[in-house]
Parts: sequence; C-alpha cells; structure tokens
Amino acid sequence: MHDRIEKGQVKVYIDGEEIPLVPFVNNIIADTVKGIVSNLRGYKKDGEIVIKISPGS
Repeated sequence: MHDRIEKGQVKVYIDGEEIPLVPFVNNIIADTVKGIVSNLRGYKKDGEIVIKISPGS
C-alpha cells in the first residue's frame, strides 16, 4: 500500500484510499512523528517511517 515518496512527504490512507494533505498538515504530521520516533531505539535519520493504525483504536 505504501509507495516510495519524496523526502519529507506524508501519505495518509484510509481503507486503502489516499487522503490528500495540504502542505501545512503534511509538515505538522511529518515533524510530529519524526520528533517522537527520533527518541526510539533503532531510529535512522534518513529511514522511512511507516505507521499503521488498526480499526477500533
């Protein structure tokens, strides 16, 4: 489901359908997730981050 994307770009899918994001929302999501994940073991600065949230969460 996730394709390779440009550096700093965020893609959100709901039930397999891509949800378009304006640049402001893209940047907020990217910066927030990178800020959280950067504190985890195994974090690689230039690595791709994939987050999946199951239904009912």
